[in-house]
Amino acid sequence: MPRSANTFLPKNELKYVNFTPDGFIYAYNCLLLLCKTYKFMKQIKLLCFLLIASIVIPVLAKSPKNKNKYGVYIAGVSASFSDSLVYFTDIQYVDSAMVGGDGLLVGRAQYSIQLKEYLEQQENGKNRTCFVYYNKKKKNLQKEINKLKEKYQKGNTLVLLDVDPEFKFEKAEIY
Repeated sequence: MPRSANTFLPKNELKYVNFTPDGFIYAYNCLLLLCKTYKFMKQIKLLCFLLIASIVIPVLAKSPKNKNKYGVYIAGVSASFSDSLVYFTDIQYVDSAMVGGDGLLVGRAQYSIQLKEYLEQQENGKNRTCFVYYNKKKKNLQKEINKLKEKYQKGNTLVLLDVDPEFKFEKAEIY
């Protein structure tokens, strides 16, 4: 007796195997549908990936231009060639001050003029030269001011004074 293809399978699985041409066409159609679905899913995955990438990449790649643009720590120093007094202001955070693209404080001359006018009016300090030191980080500015104070104290000929804490730097007008 010749063997048929069905004799190699267990009897309980024989009902699922259909070797008729209709069964092969059905299996072929299912395979095509799976391939089309897979390709469609591939396209959906690609579309989702591109959508997510188009949102995430600009957010990550864009350097925040206004972050830390405003707000600078400022300290003022005033000295005179005809006087042994050197005045130091407290380190103040001026939120309206900004550092320009060239790394310089915008309106720095106006901040030194504010200190000069205050000392002329309150301390009767005439012909004073005022300097403005600034930095984005208070710690770095504090180091710079401490070094400057040490230099002034080396000769023991100058008297270092603190400016009255009521003095506050105000927003510089930009022309």
